[in-house]
Amino acid sequence: MPEYKIESKPENKGQNVGQNSLPQSIDEIRRALYLEKRTALQDRIVLAASLGLASENTSVKIWKQLKAMKEPQFPLKGRDLLGIEKVQQGPELGRLIEKVERWWIDRNFVDSREKCIEQAKKILENVNRNVNRNVNRNVNLKG
Repeated sequence: MPEYKIESKPENKGQNVGQNSLPQSIDEIRRALYLEKRTALQDRIVLAASLGLASENTSVKIWKQLKAMKEPQFPLKGRDLLGIEKVQQGPELGRLIEKVERWWIDRNFVDSREKCIEQAKKILENVNRNVNRNVNRNVNLKG
């Protein structure tokens, strides 16, 4: 039997249908819904059931939970961060948003726009601290 690869976002690259790939808990279903979108997750449930990789009871349970679930919406936009000191449009802004989004996903989608902005500020503070540390280290090496 061939292995079926499920690819949606980088977090799921290389995931195999036959290797415990169906989400089991509500949190796992919500995460898969956000990362893969509803139709892709529904396809995965049907495929696993049709290949005999998941029982009918499991497939139906996951399907019902998915059907009742609202898709999480990331509350942050790039424009929300443009007012923060030293944040400008461009690739750095995109990387900052990706870091905040990963943090938000890891915290199970519960944080508000305001909490996401706070997290972005913390990330920037850490970056600035590391840059300053590296500058000081380079100065000490030259001196």
